[in-house]
Amino acid sequence: MMSRFRLAVRIQSFEVWSCVLLVAVVGITALVVRARLDGVGATVECLTPWVFDNVVYDAARCDAPVNAFYKINDDEARLVMSAMMVLPLVVGLVLGAGLVGREIEGGTAATVWALAGSRRRWLVGRLVPILAILFALLVFVAITSDVLAAGRVPWQLGRPAFDDAGMHGPGVVARGLAAFGLALAIGAASGRMLPILMISALLSVFLWLGGYLLLEAWVDASSHEVAVPSGFNGWYDGGKFVGALYYLPDGRVVDTSFDLGALAPPGADADAWVASLKVVAIGVHSPDYPAWLVTEVATFGAIGLACLAATFAIVERRRPF
Repeated sequence: MMSRFRLAVRIQSFEVWSCVLLVAVVGITALVVRARLDGVGATVECLTPWVFDNVVYDAARCDAPVNAFYKINDDEARLVMSAMMVLPLVVGLVLGAGLVGREIEGGTAATVWALAGSRRRWLVGRLVPILAILFALLVFVAITSDVLAAGRVPWQLGRPAFDDAGMHGPGVVARGLAAFGLALAIGAASGRMLPILMISALLSVFLWLGGYLLLEAWVDASSHEVAVPSGFNGWYDGGKFVGALYYLPDGRVVDTSFDLGALAPPGADADAWVASLKVVAIGVHSPDYPAWLVTEVATFGAIGLACLAATFAIVERRRPF
């Protein structure tokens, strides 16, 4: 088994070590940025005073660390999280594209398939070591991205948030597996590295776009009323919101498309009257995040597994050139 593992790594040594280096750089950078966010000393009370009752914002104590926190968060953490969104797709594409395609393009597929005695056995021997490496790299990305994502929203106090949904956690592993499976199947079908890379890159873009559209569709389908304490719009609870509803004293329920001030009773201060209304946000928030995570992992995991199954079928049937 170890000899097969070493052989698989040696055949794809450039791709493997390139991915290891890329993942290490981005992952370690995420940990460094998280340490910088923690190091400015911005307390939760300073960052989100509206969450806590009877807390008065102390400008002298809070302004400097809060400004430093948001500068690092906006300039550095946002950039690293954007890289985390693309990283699993790149790693999956690089490791998957040449695993079968290079053997076919190089003209060695006929020989190695004959020596293996079974195309399926050969593919399993090549696939398992690379899958193990891919999984290890993606888990490292998932962990480090989770650490940074939590550091960006310390007011969540450990609760999950939708702020960086799709850029961290187990979903990263599923997205990387989907990209790997697509590149692997295209490589087996095409057998030409340039078309493999071009088509796989294009489909990886569609995977990224599909993840965004999946989140938007899931939020629209799963939105519900979320209580809004203290008149705040609820974003601090890690939510993603599509609107709000206002409950009027006469029993009517209206949304934000209405001119609420115009509905105030004659002689009443419109702003004060609107502020006194009961309001609920429409969307999803922290307690809904596990359901999104299941949807994300199931969707992209299914794509990856379907592509792996398709690769076996293609390799069994195609000509070795």
